[in-house]
Amino acid sequence: MTKPLNYDCWSSILDKMEANKRFEISRQCPSLKKLEESLPLYIDHLKFEAGFGPHIMTINGTTYTSGTVRVYPEGSQIPRWHQEENEEGGVVFDFGQFGFADPQPPRHIHGIEEMSWIDFIYEEQNLHGLLRYMDFRRGRRASFPPTVDGAFYRENWRGLLEDIVESRNKLHIYYKRQDKSRVIYKPMSQLKIESADGKKIIKKSSKRLHDCEGKLLKRLFGNRGTINVKCLEIDYPYHTSRFHSSLNFKFKIQELKIQFSYRNQFNSLQQIIDPSCLPLKRLVLAAYLPVQEDYEHNLVKSAETLVISNIPRGYERLINSLLQLPNRIVVVNQFDQCHITCSTLIRRWINQKRSIGTCWTFLVESGRTISATMKEIEERGIRSSERCINIRNDDDSMVRVSYEPSETEPVWVLKMEVVAVQV
Repeated sequence: MTKPLNYDCWSSILDKMEANKRFEISRQCPSLKKLEESLPLYIDHLKFEAGFGPHIMTINGTTYTSGTVRVYPEGSQIPRWHQEENEEGGVVFDFGQFGFADPQPPRHIHGIEEMSWIDFIYEEQNLHGLLRYMDFRRGRRASFPPTVDGAFYRENWRGLLEDIVESRNKLHIYYKRQDKSRVIYKPMSQLKIESADGKKIIKKSSKRLHDCEGKLLKRLFGNRGTINVKCLEIDYPYHTSRFHSSLNFKFKIQELKIQFSYRNQFNSLQQIIDPSCLPLKRLVLAAYLPVQEDYEHNLVKSAETLVISNIPRGYERLINSLLQLPNRIVVVNQFDQCHITCSTLIRRWINQKRSIGTCWTFLVESGRTISATMKEIEERGIRSSERCINIRNDDDSMVRVSYEPSETEPVWVLKMEVVAVQV
């Protein structure tokens, strides 16, 4: 007869178990909950994202989608846009008195005393259509747009945002004048868990979405000693304020990917990062940083490898910010600058006399820019090959400037690295 597993056996099994399976074991076996939470948790990839739809948290391929859905009585006709939002997982807010998240004071809209039913239907459809269009444009944008301007290039995006606010305010005024019995649906918080193998679990609650999300985060991450995450990814426009301060947990991460850029973002992010994991092994920024203070933040300047996905043409002022970075390894995945800017950057970088092992890489699309840049740099060094120039740094080191075609994209890889002088 086999013996039941003892404490040490369960400890060894849980310690090696995938994170989502541990969550499930802890939920189904309350007797193991305290033991499971006492062991370090290991997550390969943790991602938080949100658009105009629900909040989505992905843990090792398993998605936790939370939002507020509209539950209509059986047999009721559900508006198409409500049905679509329900199918996507709901919206990211709790409904207020008039069906909005945080009602704003309406802008001056002259001549609006009453709104006909036809006008109301039009405004609701218009608002929904604008929000859907914003999500569509977000999905069609470049992988790493520099700013909102880049995300909605060739679009009057400021006008689009104003249209959304105006439609919302019109509806807000209308709802204030109507009998509340008109709304026949019941808003409910919903959590949908979908594993990588397609298994789905859907739960609904009458509690507020904010409270339900707090309960979920507490159940997954609360009361734990160490939460190890290889890669933490936060996608625009997710805000770290969603984490309840009362939960008091931090992630010990190796790589941080940020898909958005806003002022003083790193002070907010630092609240959920365990200080013991600093410096980060890798920090990936989907856009350049908007203010100088962000480049000076400890999370940025201490990262062993810093990846900036895009520095657009016309932002030469950012070169000064780049040159102040002390990071040993820096990669700029799209550096669309003229050869004068490139050569100026290289010359100033060489003059800084950086230490051996420092390596900065830029992906440049134009072959002409590469050729012109190398021609100017050659005046300061010796061309050791067709694509490489060596420039003496000091008695012990030199700067090697080289370029080669990318193996995966139709761009050139321009590299500057400090290497030891061979005696």
